[in-house]
Amino acid sequence: MSSTLPHKLDPSVELVDSTQPDSGYFFQLSLSPKYLPDIAVLAGDPGNLLELTAIHEFAEAWHWSMQFYSSQRTCRFVPASIVRPLINQKSGKGQPNLDLDAAGLVGYGLHIGSSEQLLLESLLAQTDHITCLTAELIPLLTATAALRQNQSLYPVFSVAEYVSLVNKTRTTVKIAPHRGVHNVASLLAAVPMAAAIRVAYDAERLYMYDAKSNHLMHISRDPKLSQKQMRMYVSVLIVALFGHRRAGCDQTQICRSLLYLSQACVADKPVQAVAASLRDRAEAAAS
Repeated sequence: MSSTLPHKLDPSVELVDSTQPDSGYFFQLSLSPKYLPDIAVLAGDPGNLLELTAIHEFAEAWHWSMQFYSSQRTCRFVPASIVRPLINQKSGKGQPNLDLDAAGLVGYGLHIGSSEQLLLESLLAQTDHITCLTAELIPLLTATAALRQNQSLYPVFSVAEYVSLVNKTRTTVKIAPHRGVHNVASLLAAVPMAAAIRVAYDAERLYMYDAKSNHLMHISRDPKLSQKQMRMYVSVLIVALFGHRRAGCDQTQICRSLLYLSQACVADKPVQAVAASLRDRAEAAAS
């Protein structure tokens, strides 16, 4: 990968100080369900239901109402009271069960068959709600330019998955040996998506790139936390903070606050305990 960035200047890079939370931001923040956005979760597939289960457990811990959808394959194995099929086969026309008129979490172990692909292309191209996408959607993003132009679709990929996306879309990226985090900044700046926020992670760090300000923020993360756990926690935080009914501050401020909260996401606790720790961390930062 070589050549130029879409921005005239290289991205600025900031290491977020986890000891200095923005108390003013957290003072106005409340993680009460009444301030959190409505969520539609499109996830899970037989043999890979861990993330769908984890998101459900997180929602229950925060008493946060979410609607869960998955493929017909999944719904055979999961109680209908928890997960609804993406496509309503009873109509005889394969009509969608939802219009994604809410913030969304899409991917997370969801296997995309031909019928789901057509449905997701239509839903995602039309939504203007914040929607986090995982790497299961890379084939759709590669094939559908309209999805890449939707600013509301926030990719939550590993650094390696971003490399895969830019390679598949034949996007050039300016990198140089031994530049470390600056190469990640260049990669995220060059990603061929209009997303206002692009989130990445590797074995040691979590990164958030603010496309509007051409600014990359990063912080250390628990290296024992798996890739699937990492993207699940970060995605839930994104829709909670960026879709929050009190969210009136700039993107960069929210990114810093999200990275600060991410320090509570650790591998040695169950989902419910991490959810409680995130609330505690937000409350402590407000005091």
